[in-house]
Amino acid sequence: GFCFGEKWIHKTVQLPGFIQGLMRRWKMSGTMLKGRGPSFLGFLGVPLGFVWAEPIRVKKMNPAENKAYVDEVFAEVEVATRELFERYKERFGYGPEETLSMIPVEEAKVAGRHAKSS
Repeated sequence: GFCFGEKWIHKTVQLPGFIQGLMRRWKMSGTMLKGRGPSFLGFLGVPLGFVWAEPIRVKKMNPAENKAYVDEVFAEVEVATRELFERYKERFGYGPEETLSMIPVEEAKVAGRHAKSS
């Protein structure tokens, strides 16, 4: 499934650099979400739309023992999610030029390490 509109529910606020540095020590984000007033509650009036794809059948197994199968299932999820996004994005107010980015966990971990060292 995919939720359209969630990117408009909150505004992101980047905390000052010295606070981000302190928070990184405890593996916390230096980005906060701001909603209505001084709260995290999402803004009202933002239309949300949920769409669902066909279920993806999986075999029960220990994922640590079969990384190739996990990668195969992830690839199916990625394709289904991209298809949903492309099919419904204009209906929910996204422009035709907007794209969906998916980042593998390994890539996100590397990016996180680079952010910590800078």
